[in-house]
Amino acid sequence: MLGGGSNLVTQDSFVRTGADGEKRPAVMLYSAYNQVGGNGIAGVTIDGDNDAFIAVYASETDVEITGSGDVYGGVVAKRIDMSGSGDIHYDEALATVTLGKEDDSLEPSHMLTWWEVIGD
Repeated sequence: MLGGGSNLVTQDSFVRTGADGEKRPAVMLYSAYNQVGGNGIAGVTIDGDNDAFIAVYASETDVEITGSGDVYGGVVAKRIDMSGSGDIHYDEALATVTLGKEDDSLEPSHMLTWWEVIGD
């Protein structure tokens, strides 16, 4: 959970190229939490007056974003619940990053597609 008045920011570029030549987000949150049914408990929560420069990959759980802070990067979730005046600003550089491992582990290797979702 990111909460309160904290800010998660990066210097320079949001996407970094590692020594192996792979492009990765500067800050990546990967949640393996598997939300079963509609228990109402989000696996990832960002609230308060946070500005977060982060790529969130939480495909098996809800992500709850509340308050007035903005998310700069991207969010992959089972469901996104947004309230308050914050926004998600998708960083197009995320389309070029490598996430996780190349083997058969549960972690994703590449994010194939990002979608912009506009709520009500």
